[in-house]
Amino acid sequence: HRLHVTDKQIDCRYCHPTPERSLNAGLPSVRKCLGCHDRIIPHHEEIEKLRSYRDAGKDLPWVRVYYNPDHVFFPHYRHIRKGVQCQECHGEVETVDRLRKVTFYMGFCIDCHEKRNAPRTCTACHQ
Repeated sequence: HRLHVTDKQIDCRYCHPTPERSLNAGLPSVRKCLGCHDRIIPHHEEIEKLRSYRDAGKDLPWVRVYYNPDHVFFPHYRHIRKGVQCQECHGEVETVDRLRKVTFYMGFCIDCHEKRNAPRTCTACHQ
């Protein structure tokens, strides 16, 4: 993330295009990555892996790092529309090379909802 966001100043929404209108922010396809990397460091071993996925007609095997319990309903679009910045939940991802796994627990969300005077009814998150 640091290289793309901070060093190259690529907007988060270029790779994560749907936070304003979807439950999740979206992940880039192999075509999106290779749109740049077919020309930028094309022979790097990680870029060669991307090309092998594309050539095999496979999706990228993204590894999930952010977890909400299965019974939690978390629509990104509601939070983005209310002005919640990505960093408030995900941390300063623009400063790290690799994301670490994070599980969001109820207390984290309740604290944020209290600070913002957001709904704290059970059905706000549990549907």
